[in-house]
Order: sequence, then structure tokens, then C-alpha cells
Amino acid sequence: MKRFLIILLFPIFSGCYFQEFHLINKNGFKERVFENLYQGSIWNGIDLKATIKAVYMNDVDNKSFKDDEIFFISLYIFDDLQSEEKRGIKNPFYSLYLNGQKPYRVEEVTEESELYEKISFSTNWFRNYLVYFYPVDSDNLQLKFEHNHFGKVVIQHTKGSGEIRDYPTVIEKLKLNGSPQ
Repeated sequence: MKRFLIILLFPIFSGCYFQEFHLINKNGFKERVFENLYQGSIWNGIDLKATIKAVYMNDVDNKSFKDDEIFFISLYIFDDLQSEEKRGIKNPFYSLYLNGQKPYRVEEVTEESELYEKISFSTNWFRNYLVYFYPVDSDNLQLKFEHNHFGKVVIQHTKGSGEIRDYPTVIEKLKLNGSPQ
């Protein structure tokens, strides 16, 4: 009976072990995305007005994203405008700046996009964009997303803090911090 139970449970536990380490690999694209993910919200009292998630893509993949300052932006705007031309990042009540400059190019990232598939924090509620800014001389980046009346979110990032480097995986970090396994 014990032998049968061991044979039955072995594939289950080995499958979980494989999936855990297969999905989170050292210096993998998804891990670098999550380590470079910033998030903030704009509130009016207790009412959520907007949420922004931003990833500085130059530090995630410095070969594909190198000439400009490029962010993957995921936006959720509560009560967004109905007109397709004025929704999401085009909403006239909201502005986006990097170190004081507006983006010069914005590309919507759809669910069919390869990049959308790679960045798994995206949901159907959010609109996703690749946002291009002209190069900034400073290593300190300040991404500001603001509403005309309800305030702003300021995201600080230092260039190079997410480049490929030899650092522990998420699992290794948990082990170093003494978290239960």
C-alpha cells in the first residue's frame, strides 16, 4: 500500500517542483519585469480614479529597448470616457510625463501582441501601451501620471537597477529571508 501511495504521489509533487522552478528562472524576462514593476493609484477621497502599472523596458531587455526611454504602461481609469479616441492614455483629463517631457510616441499593446503574452500582470480591465520618451541624460527617472483635479502618481526609477545581473531568483530570495517553503 505504501509503495502504491508513493508511486501515485511522486508525479504530483515532482510536477509542482518542476513548475515552480521552470516558471521563475534566474534573469528571466518575467522576473525582470516583476522586479521593475511600479504601481500607483489616484484617489478622490475613498473613490479610486485611476491605477497605473509601469515597467521601464530598457532595464528588462536592453537589447530590444535601447535608443529611447521606453515604458510598458498598463492603465485602468475608472469611469473612462466612452469615445474610443479619448480613452485610456488619450483621456484629456490625464497626463503622463517623464522628467517633465510628454511622450513622443504611444503604441497600444493588444492581447494578440507577443509582448502582452510575455507580461502576465496585464488584465482585460487595463489598457496597455508601449510609451516612448526621448532619451534623458539623468539616471534618475521620474514618471508622473496626473489628473487635472484629483492628484498624481509619481514613480521613481534609477536607470540600470534592473539590468541583467547575477542576482538570486525569487525562490532563492525567499530562502535567504528565512521564509517558509
